[in-house]
Amino acid sequence: MQTNIPPIIVTLLSGAVMWLLDLAYPVQFLNPVLAAVLALLLVFAGLMLAALAVLQFRTASTTVNPLNPGSATSLVTSGVFSISRNPMYLGMLLLLLGGATALGNPLNLLVVGGFVAFMNELQIKPEERAMEKLFTKEWQAYRQRVRRWL
Repeated sequence: MQTNIPPIIVTLLSGAVMWLLDLAYPVQFLNPVLAAVLALLLVFAGLMLAALAVLQFRTASTTVNPLNPGSATSLVTSGVFSISRNPMYLGMLLLLLGGATALGNPLNLLVVGGFVAFMNELQIKPEERAMEKLFTKEWQAYRQRVRRWL
C-alpha cells in the first residue's frame, strides 16, 4: 500500500480541515434551510452506500480492511459494486460533500477535491494493483464495465 492511514481517518481529517477552514474564512453561499436539507440527503446517501458495501463484503466473506487488499478472497462486483468500484469511498465522499454543504463554504470543495486526489493515488490505485494480481481476468472485465467512482 502507498499509505497506512485508514480511509476513515482520511475522511475525518478532511472533515476537520473543512471545519477549520470554515472557522478561518467564514463564507456562506447557500440558503441555510436548503443547505441543511441537501446536507442531510448527502450524508444519508453516503452512510447507506458505505454500509451496503461493507455488508456485501461481509456476505462474500472477504476482507474489509483497506490496508491489506491482498488478503481479499473474492472480487465483489454485484449490488452497489455494479455502479462503483469503490462504493465505500464514494460513501465517504458523499459524507464530505454533505459536510461541505452544511457548512456552506465553497472553499471546502478544495478539501473534497484533495480527498479524491489522495484516495485515487494512495489508496485506490494500490488496491487496484492488488485486485489485478489476485483476480486478473475477472478484474479486467469488471474494470471495463464499472467506473472507479461513478
